[in-house]
Amino acid sequence: ENTVDLKYINSDEYKQKFNGITGNPNVDKQLHSQAVAQLTHRNGTYGEDLTLINAETGNIEGRQSKSLSENGVEYNNSLNKAVEHNPPYSLISIHNHPTNNPPTGSDLVSNGSRKYKLGVVVTHNGRVFTYKAGNTPFLANMQYTTGTITNVINVDTDNPQATVIPIERHISEPSPVPTAMGIIPNTVVKV
Repeated sequence: ENTVDLKYINSDEYKQKFNGITGNPNVDKQLHSQAVAQLTHRNGTYGEDLTLINAETGNIEGRQSKSLSENGVEYNNSLNKAVEHNPPYSLISIHNHPTNNPPTGSDLVSNGSRKYKLGVVVTHNGRVFTYKAGNTPFLANMQYTTGTITNVINVDTDNPQATVIPIERHISEPSPVPTAMGIIPNTVVKV
């Protein structure tokens, strides 16, 4: 489940998934570079790495690659300083998901509460997800049911209460579990 196909993530096909994510080729290139680094580093493990990238320059502003938690990232001094010293909506977060899941409720809460411009999740099976915070509160720990939806990339999340569209265009609809609040994403888009 958590083994990475290193040949695939180093391929042109995988690299093309990052073209046009931000509209800035330098930032897209940095996102691809960090995806390959994270997936290579965490290959065969349940560890996650997180990098914060400046949305204008593509410079790395903060990084955590030594997190000891499985399926999560502890914010270290580097990440906390990046959030503190950069204006709201100027950072893009990118992290890996060894379980191959799309962005979670916790990812959306983190994106909204830290005011990231964009979030990117790369999975160990080669999928890439992007997501943005919206303006409707939702609960962080949600139980998702998954079905298939076709020909939808962007979804207005006002109705239903929350909708996540991963790359393969499956739809996940949460049923809330009372915990931390966050912000519903405007969209999770195909890359």
